[in-house]
Amino acid sequence: MDALNPQDFDSRTATHYYLCILSEIPHPVTLRMISSAFVFEPECEAVEKLRTMGCNIVPYRLHVFKEPLPLKFGLVEFYIYHTTEGETADPAEVHELFLDWMGTVLRLQISGLNSLIALGQPSELYSATPFLTELSRVCSFFNSGAIDDLDKVRTFILSKVRFNCDGLNAHVNARARVSEAVEMGSGEVVAEDRGNARGSVTEWKSVGKLQLSMISPEEMLWLSKQHRQFPPVSVQGKTITYNTVTVDAFLRESLAPLIEVP
Repeated sequence: MDALNPQDFDSRTATHYYLCILSEIPHPVTLRMISSAFVFEPECEAVEKLRTMGCNIVPYRLHVFKEPLPLKFGLVEFYIYHTTEGETADPAEVHELFLDWMGTVLRLQISGLNSLIALGQPSELYSATPFLTELSRVCSFFNSGAIDDLDKVRTFILSKVRFNCDGLNAHVNARARVSEAVEMGSGEVVAEDRGNARGSVTEWKSVGKLQLSMISPEEMLWLSKQHRQFPPVSVQGKTITYNTVTVDAFLRESLAPLIEVP
């Protein structure tokens, strides 16, 4: 993995931590070219507003997976660094400003590399940590015993997911603040948010959908080699074959309940 910033950072306690998924990356595109797309120009309204609030967007980790596929995929993580002044900033406003920057400036810069970037988490969540934790906890597909490189396979799957925009998991933000308060020993915040965060992690709603048609035959063959429980995928000459009903059933069952396979 390539760390873009040496500052100490703990994703478990960060208020704002974002996972973005890079996809459809042509093989000639390098890490340096991608990292140069992280533009934080003062004339960007969202960036300037964050700075006046005492907040800065920090690229934390960038990695591109080089697999025997027609196009590469990868991830980049960002967090919001709060100065002393920024500690009082409204979390919801900071979140919206990050989404504004990512959805306009960053997306435009990445598209200039003939590549795509999208959030790898529900857009209502301030932090990817609760989602990634729940994904591993309840979705059997991500059983570490069946996958050698969980980070790689999870990134690939998330590159195919179309996340919902209904905000049904926004309550997780309040629950995450309680967890952070416990870590920091802040009884005041716990008391403030306990009523909104009483529910357990089982209250998660579906976060999005994965269409089987989004995975090409070449990708299906590759995926079958990454996951020891994946249904058989065979190659006869230049033809890749598999039982779509079996694969569909496997993905639907193993990605539930967070990711739907229609």
